[in-house]
Amino acid sequence: MKKTLGILKPDLYKRNLQKNALKDLENIFGPISQYKHMTFSKELAENFYQEHKEKPFFSKLVNIITSAPVVVFILEGDDIITKYRENIGATNPKEAKEGTLRKKYGISIDENSFHGSANETDAIREINLIFN
Repeated sequence: MKKTLGILKPDLYKRNLQKNALKDLENIFGPISQYKHMTFSKELAENFYQEHKEKPFFSKLVNIITSAPVVVFILEGDDIITKYRENIGATNPKEAKEGTLRKKYGISIDENSFHGSANETDAIREINLIFN
């Protein structure tokens, strides 16, 4: 059984849509047993996004994820990383397929409402950062 980390990002909180998004996720994946509400510190955000440290958008990522509370959660299942990423859709909501969560909730490439681990290595690292 594989695991992935998901995040309902600050833009959902700012629009008070986190409960709706959680319901949608549970309709797709079943009950989510491991989740918590939290606010990223700057230090945690910088560590979380460490692979982007040298990229020009790094500080924007940190500022966005620390701007309001989030819901972090773990999903489990066979091929869960691929399944979750397919259901949230493309990073840019304008390019996301109809029926995906980013198409439904996302505002822009910066405020795209959901995070999903890119691969198994990232999922393990991210889960350990947030839940340990």
